[in-house]
Amino acid sequence: MGDRELTFVFDEALAQITRPHRFGEALTIELRQCLCQLGVPCEEFTPRADVIAQIWAKKRSLSFVA
Repeated sequence: MGDRELTFVFDEALAQITRPHRFGEALTIELRQCLCQLGVPCEEFTPRADVIAQIWAKKRSLSFVA
């Protein structure tokens, strides 16, 4: 997968993780699996802010590769 496609996947993951949710709502298994494949390990109740920070860090690293 190229950097462009990977950036799109990170954007999709960010859209899912930042969608409106109830306070304390667990991350879905589908989202956790997707994040794990992207190298963003998380558990059911990992704070969304932590996951978002990890996604942004990975996405930023792609821009420095080019």
